Amino acid sequence: MNSQVNSSFLCSLKSKKSLFTLILATLSPFSMALVDYTESSSFKPKNSGARRVKEAPPQHRSTTTVSQESRSSSSRSGFFKAGLSYQNDEVKLGEASGNASRVGIETHFETPYNIFLDARYSQAKLSNELSEDSDFQTGNPELLLGFNWLEFGNPMEAAHIDFLAGLSFGQNDSDFATQRTDKIVGISTAKRFYNFALGLGYQMILTGDSDETELSIGNISKLTASLGWVVSSDIRFLVEANSYSIGRSTEDTSYKLDEKVKVSVISPQIILGISPTVDLTLGAHLSSRRLQEEQLLGAKLWNINGLYGNSLYVNMGINL
Repeated sequence: MNSQVNSSFLCSLKSKKSLFTLILATLSPFSMALVDYTESSSFKPKNSGARRVKEAPPQHRSTTTVSQESRSSSSRSGFFKAGLSYQNDEVKLGEASGNASRVGIETHFETPYNIFLDARYSQAKLSNELSEDSDFQTGNPELLLGFNWLEFGNPMEAAHIDFLAGLSFGQNDSDFATQRTDKIVGISTAKRFYNFALGLGYQMILTGDSDETELSIGNISKLTASLGWVVSSDIRFLVEANSYSIGRSTEDTSYKLDEKVKVSVISPQIILGISPTVDLTLGAHLSSRRLQEEQLLGAKLWNINGLYGNSLYVNMGINL
């Protein structure tokens, strides 16, 4: 009788052991994910708005790896990014139409002191409908200084507020650049939601004086909303919506903008990571409506992407 009971008990233990083994085998793939995925506490934004989204942290990161990356990041003196771009604009403004092929460079530099610097410059070749000069013409260099004013929250849910100030430098003898020197002031904020980020911003462009050959305009306001999504370590999406309001001129001249003009531009883009230091960006600037104020070509607002018509662009970036 006892032997039968022992035998039954052993069989029960074996069956429970087999069931327990089966459960472990089933759950083992999920148990590997129970490691520290948190990002380095030294997370620094790469740019304003939703561009703050960094690449997604790789899977199965251990606490040791995170600590090593934290020490490595904290020892960096700054962050530098440079991008070479090519853009083709299909200009449609009232009865005017044509094309502009532009090449440019954009740089972004962050210091360890919560200050960053953006600079961009481009040149363009305009079609015969837009310019009598068939060569590449210079654009307006733009310099923007940013201050990371506030940053709070843990790295994966961080919120940021930045102040911006900059200049767009006037150029002479170019159909692709205005002779005005414009001042730029603004504020930008971003909130991260793990692999997503939402950005909001406002800029005011204080336009300088125009000479008699250029259309005189008032100040330009720019309202921005952006959404970024990190799909994987080498694929990211960004959609940015910009609403522009170009004020009427108050100068005492006959060649001026008499009424305020408003336009919105949607800019979707995809960023592909070619390597840890090189990425490729494909994007477009899509205007919400076709402007009828043909005289706006005289203001030479080429720095406002999508204002004169839709455009496609490609950018090769290097991160150091």
